[in-house]
Amino acid sequence: MREFYRRTGHKIELLDVDSKQGSQTAQLYDIMQQPAVVALAEDGKLVQCWLGESMPLMDDVTGYLTR
Repeated sequence: MREFYRRTGHKIELLDVDSKQGSQTAQLYDIMQQPAVVALAEDGKLVQCWLGESMPLMDDVTGYLTR
């Protein structure tokens, strides 16, 4: 997270699926696997989701910041 912020100036929000907010977010976006990385648009629409063992590179996630 710190490295992503250092490179991009954007913060990543971490959610614990065992928390109320994390559980609600996982349900909202139909996320059934952990870990998960979710890229959301400003309006909350799902742009991209990576699930399980195939985690994205920082450059992959950064590419969604400009969309």
